[in-house]
Amino acid sequence: LRVVTSLRKMVNKEEKKFNYSPFILDGLSKVTITSGSSSQFWLTVYIPPDTKAGVYKCDIDLVGTKKSTVKLLIRVLPFKLDVIKDISLYMYEVQKSFGPIELYFADCIEHGMNSIQMDTNVSSAGNATKYFSDFFKKYAEAGFARNNPMISSYYGSIARWDQQKNWTVYNPPSPKGDEKYIGIVKAIIDEGKKYGLDPYIAPGDEVGAHPETIDGAKYYYALVKKNFPQTKTVLTVGGGWSMGVNEEEYFKGIVDIWATNRWLPEKINIVKKF
Repeated sequence: LRVVTSLRKMVNKEEKKFNYSPFILDGLSKVTITSGSSSQFWLTVYIPPDTKAGVYKCDIDLVGTKKSTVKLLIRVLPFKLDVIKDISLYMYEVQKSFGPIELYFADCIEHGMNSIQMDTNVSSAGNATKYFSDFFKKYAEAGFARNNPMISSYYGSIARWDQQKNWTVYNPPSPKGDEKYIGIVKAIIDEGKKYGLDPYIAPGDEVGAHPETIDGAKYYYALVKKNFPQTKTVLTVGGGWSMGVNEEEYFKGIVDIWATNRWLPEKINIVKKF
């Protein structure tokens, strides 16, 4: 039994408007609810593996100044879910406040996540080390099934968000810029190794959906693979496919892990062979 902790998030700084989002489930043994207020709870029921399929009845007793009982029906299905062998992850954005990172990680593992994607905005190798030192340490301590956190690292170094285009725009390649980005990626990889981790690197995301981004992304994916051939790269494709762009041809040999937001079996079967 866990209580939903709603964190206050700013919506409009000028108007001082906030809203509350239930990001964290706290495993508290005791919760105080004042008169006239309410709390949300998440109930996880652990079913013995030999339980027969069917519908089971149970009671939940709420004890306070008065006792009340909630009737609950639990349906046990006649199958077991397969163990996830592929990557199953959720996004963690260091710029946003999700509360204690340890609770966030524990919640993700509880819900079947075996890794975490982290979006960052770093502009130097020193910045990257600072960003990832605590993150990798807490990731390793959390006990994720995979030692491969996925790191999306391009904003602030090789790309920026263009407000007019409402999409990512890559910086023009340059020796100085390349050296800087290589240093950032190396810092991420080295910091991960300190905690027994092998981070996956994503220099872009859904780049095929906008033709002006695909060449820039291809350049920086190739740059990462050239300098760190043992490090796996990740890219989400599908937007380009739906527009008739053969993303698999652009990124063949420089992308190791393909994610997609479009169910296109013919294309998926192609990248499976890479």
